[in-house]
Amino acid sequence: MGDFINKSAPVGSGHHARCGTLHPGPNVVPSGPTQPTNVTSYVWAYTWDVSSARGSSASLKVDDGSIGERQQPGRKIFAWASGSDATVAQLLNSSWHGIFDGVQANCGVKFNAAGEQAGLTLDEAAWKKCAPLRAALKKTGAKLHVWTPGPSAEALKDPAATVKSAVALAANYGIQGFSMDDEFDCAPRSTLARFRVWIKFVNAFADGLHLANPRVELSAAVQAMFGIQDVAYKPLCQPQDQANCSQACTKAPSAYKPNAEVVKLMSDSGIDRWLEMDTYYFGLGRYLDALDWYAKAVPNAKLGVAVMNRNDISDDGYMARFHALEKSGASWLNLFILPADDVWLKYLRRWKSGCKHCPNAGTLSCYEFTDDVKC
Repeated sequence: MGDFINKSAPVGSGHHARCGTLHPGPNVVPSGPTQPTNVTSYVWAYTWDVSSARGSSASLKVDDGSIGERQQPGRKIFAWASGSDATVAQLLNSSWHGIFDGVQANCGVKFNAAGEQAGLTLDEAAWKKCAPLRAALKKTGAKLHVWTPGPSAEALKDPAATVKSAVALAANYGIQGFSMDDEFDCAPRSTLARFRVWIKFVNAFADGLHLANPRVELSAAVQAMFGIQDVAYKPLCQPQDQANCSQACTKAPSAYKPNAEVVKLMSDSGIDRWLEMDTYYFGLGRYLDALDWYAKAVPNAKLGVAVMNRNDISDDGYMARFHALEKSGASWLNLFILPADDVWLKYLRRWKSGCKHCPNAGTLSCYEFTDDVKC
């Protein structure tokens, strides 16, 4: 598919929604070990302002303004991944050493199908194919979180069964976290009533995983959360699970007034991370606006900012994105999808370290990418 860029498009979809213009999900491997994924599916658009964001927990020395003091020891970089040879090679590449703290891996874990007993199952053949990936993670000390699609109706009604099966899988296969990508209704649910049901399941799932020994984490890839409205559920087309049928994703962002209860439910949730995908798409302005909204709406301890391999970002565009990320106070970055394009490396390394290895611990040097500035 060719690039799809429509600057006036409604807000739109993440990893693998069911529209023909959407980009591939975590099970699709980019063409080469360090080549960017083609921008095949910009669908959702956001317009916010980064002038005000949730404050960072890191301190800044007032005597010299050293940017290095902003470094948060807890800064993490995860990435969605398949078990491809190119992904494994990048994880083991010395140039990328210490960059990735873990992955959300597509290794055959999924919710039982509709009509079946609630719970999670593991496809042994798919799991076996991920053996090199798992070995690379073990060697580098990175965490293994498994990517799953969304829960079935049966799972939503019986979270205890899901918890039981997930804890067993974690214990038997060394899984350290589960990461849901539920795009059934795009947002992941387009109306407040449906979202209440969904997040009740999420909270029960998270609480159960946290009781496991060792503790197991839960994250969810989400988008267009501001579009969830307290209205009757009336899909705009069929099949209703298509992103373009969702009431939360068919208008421009400015047409939605974010629902206060949605924000509170996200903030109060027991989930470990909301991996917001709205910073994937379009130009710099929409990245800034989406980042600003999520930084204000979601506590830093639960916020994961997601970006994706793209072939249309300029050098200044990368610098502006990472400068805004720094100012937002976010401490978790998620990349779609490994292998990452080499252009990300210098930005990821500086952001993760707080530029402490740059001249003057980053003061007047953090965003200088010239031969004269060595970091």
